[in-house]
Order: sequence, then structure tokens, then C-alpha cells
Amino acid sequence: MADYNPTRPQYDVHSELWTFQDAVDHLLDCEGMDNTELNVRHAKRAILRAYRDLPNNHSWNYYKRRFGFATAAQQTSSTITYDHTGGASERLLTLASGSWPTDASLYRVIISDRHYPIQTYESTSTLTLNQNDNPGADVAAGTSYTLYRSSYVLPVGTRRMHRLFDVTGDYPLYKFSSEEQNATTSYYDSPSTPIGYDIRSTGDYFNQMSVVFGPPPSSSKNYEAILEMSPRPLLTQEINSATASTVGTALTMGTSVLDTVRHVGSVIRFNTSGTTAPTSIIGGPGGLQAYDEQRIITAVSSGTGATLDSALPSNISTKGATISDPLDLEYHSMLTYFLRLAEAELARLVKAQDVQERDVTAAMTLQMAAAADLKDVTSSHTGVSPIPFHLRDWSAVPDETISSS
Repeated sequence: MADYNPTRPQYDVHSELWTFQDAVDHLLDCEGMDNTELNVRHAKRAILRAYRDLPNNHSWNYYKRRFGFATAAQQTSSTITYDHTGGASERLLTLASGSWPTDASLYRVIISDRHYPIQTYESTSTLTLNQNDNPGADVAAGTSYTLYRSSYVLPVGTRRMHRLFDVTGDYPLYKFSSEEQNATTSYYDSPSTPIGYDIRSTGDYFNQMSVVFGPPPSSSKNYEAILEMSPRPLLTQEINSATASTVGTALTMGTSVLDTVRHVGSVIRFNTSGTTAPTSIIGGPGGLQAYDEQRIITAVSSGTGATLDSALPSNISTKGATISDPLDLEYHSMLTYFLRLAEAELARLVKAQDVQERDVTAAMTLQMAAAADLKDVTSSHTGVSPIPFHLRDWSAVPDETISSS
């Protein structure tokens, strides 16, 4: 499975959309705070804390995403030689013919019924084994082996995963504890059809969890699950010292203010009649200059050049613009609770006397938000199972036979 690239949601121009800057302005106004550097830093910290905690406090439908991936088949072709020390490099595993996968550092190799982790991929024919877990002595040429991958990284920002399904065999897998998954791998000795999985950090990626199968998969199979994701990160509070021009969806900034990575997915707001930086419809510290149009930046080619998700009603030339990150939440059910949560966090940061009262208010708002998050009010189904998967529970009939019937 290729490394995950975070998706950037599309935006309908008729949708309600709040930005990082809108939230900062709200907190400053709510507390009657001046727009000083310290107050803005406090507001940003409160927003980021609330934004981090928002998905933890309720299982929001908005953050649920389908996730699918395919496992890698085991490799047993050709034979290997292991040179423990004194050769071209230490702990070198050499393939007689063929090639190792380039992501072999995520795999393990079985030699004489022992499972060894791969430390690094060196070349198409050579790998280096782990310093603390290896055969400990040379292994003669012509030795058979099995290379397999049991762990698959989950997308950046995964909070929770719902039941994992084998799409090929049409059945749900069991959720193992870490100890059960490890015991299952040891018990089977070699890759097979996974019967369960664990979710944990394998140490291969910072701040990311992985699905770890037991036993490891022997063939390429497709799996699907529903993930609960974190919102899109907030990186840019506001850029307001620039002008913009557009021709269709092509955007040109008057000064070099764009970043080719962090500003993809940001909101840009336009004052189509002048050079004053536009504000929200409520206004900002400098007064009210409500934006006329807003769009999402879908690509950035340089510090001054970018692409918009859709064209403005009319092209503009050297007009005021501001850039900020969108709040990745569902406006109608989640925004009010998010703001109450941020207000409570700000009160805690500035050591206000009413912190407990703010927490109670946020908790009450969460109840209303959770009720609003119920999007489907259809009555329960009429006796027909909504899940067309069979439960494995150790049928002697192969999964593929059941699936084809």
C-alpha cells in the first residue's frame, strides 16, 4: 500500500464555512481582548486544543471515512544467503535472483522457522537485518526463505477504526489484543489467511497506527473499514497583507506569500471592489470589510501562483485578499460546540474564574450537538440483515466458495 496522502475536501460555494481566523476573532471578541500578540497566541492555543479534542468527545458522522487497502503477497522465489559479519556490510541478506520490494523495511523474513525484521533496503538483491534480531551466524547459499508483510499503516490522523472486513472472502476479522496477534503469528509459523488483526504503533512511522494481521497474509487480498479521522490540520491563521488577481481559476498574488504545500486546501477571501483586506461578515479588529467571494486553493505552483476550485463570477485585478485555513467540521451540528469548547480552553489558559462554568456549558452544548449529529431518522430495518458478510466462526467451507454461491 502506498503512503497515505491526506485528502483535501471539496467546497461548495453555497456551504457555510468558518476559518481559523474567524475562530480567533470570535474568542478575542467573546473575552473582550485586544488584538495583541499574546492574546492572539492564547486564542490560537485554545482553538488548537479544542480542535484536537473535538473528535475525541463524540463519534461524529462527519469524520467517518471509508478506508480500503490491499495486502502484499508473500515472496518465496529463489533462495538467500546471509552474511552475518565481515562481508560487504554487516548482517547482509542477499537474494540469489529476482528482487526485493523497495519497502522491504516494513517486512519480515522467515529463515528456518524464525521471523526476523528487516532494518533497511539496500538494493534490489540485498537487505540488512536488524542488529538485535538476526540469525547470529552465516546462513549458507541456497537456503529457502519467506518474506512477508503483516503491518499496514493507517492514514494520517486516524482516531479509531471500526470492524475490518475481508472483501475477498466476505467476512469480518476478529479484533485481537497485541499479545493475541503476536501469539497467532508465532503459532502459524508461516503466512496464511488472516483471521484477526490488532491496531497499534509498530515504530515505523511517527504518530501513526497500523493494522497488524495475525497470521500474516500469504496472498494479496482487499480489506475495508470505516475510520474515524482527525480534522484537517490548522496551519495558517491569516495572511492579509496581499492583493490578488484572477483569470478563471488561475490565481496570482501581488506578493510572494503562498507555500506550495501548506496552503493547498486553504480558504482565500476576496474584496472584489478594493484593496482593503476582506474580513468575515462580522468584521475584524480593523473594522468591517466583509468578503465578497471565497474559494479553496486547490494547487500552489509558486509563492505567487495558485489554482482555485472554481472561478469567480468575474475576474479581478489587484484586489484585497486574505488567506486562512478552514475549520474542518460540519457547520450545522458541530460549530457551536466547538466554539464553547474553545472558550473553555481559553478561560483555562488565562486562568479565568469561570472555567468550571465554561466546562459545564460546553458539556451541555455537546449533548445538543450529538443529537444534531443524528443525520438519518429512518426507523430500524425490517428484519433484513444489513451486512451481507458471513461470520467465519470456523466453517470448513472456504471463504471464496461461500462468496461465489
